[in-house]
Amino acid sequence: MRSAELLVQVLAQVPPDEARRRADEILSQPEYQPPEPSVFDRFFQWLGERFSDLISGVGEGASNTVVAVLILAVLIGAVAFVVVRTMRRTGRVGELATPGVTVEVEPRRSRDEWEQLALRHEAAGEWRDALRCRYRALVVGCIDRGWLRDIPGRTAGEFRRELATTAPDAAGPFADASDLFERAWYGSLPTGPDESAQFQADAARVEGR
Repeated sequence: MRSAELLVQVLAQVPPDEARRRADEILSQPEYQPPEPSVFDRFFQWLGERFSDLISGVGEGASNTVVAVLILAVLIGAVAFVVVRTMRRTGRVGELATPGVTVEVEPRRSRDEWEQLALRHEAAGEWRDALRCRYRALVVGCIDRGWLRDIPGRTAGEFRRELATTAPDAAGPFADASDLFERAWYGSLPTGPDESAQFQADAARVEGR
């Protein structure tokens, strides 16, 4: 904004021809140039060009247009698959996942730290947040035991399936605890001391306590 104001002040003090020359000179500087298109901008531009090529190449018949649309859908599906796999590997899949299915474990907090945070939430009457912390504590505990792999962006369903293989005896109570967590956190069902007590009982069975 200050650069624009300065430009107006300078141009107001010179003759019109000189003003135009100075304006052209100033606006040719890098900071006034439009930004370069991003990788995604270039990709979608390329995709649009390929779609136009497909339409012009298959003719104007309705059946040929359907073929072109199907080909484009396959291309988009392939790109989406690559993007999701890449983001899953980098731990960013939670940005694309549907809210309510992704459970991320924060490596900077231990199982005991999650438990302490759960106790603070319970003392404040925040039972839903407390149950979420207890679930995270349970997942971290299973990771510490080597039952679950520490991969960011994993879902509760993925945890269940892996635990069924690595610790079959713990899979049942873990599924029960997961159900309590999902109903409270994602289903927004009433949550209080009874649900917390049930979750802790299920967690104890998972850990063999």
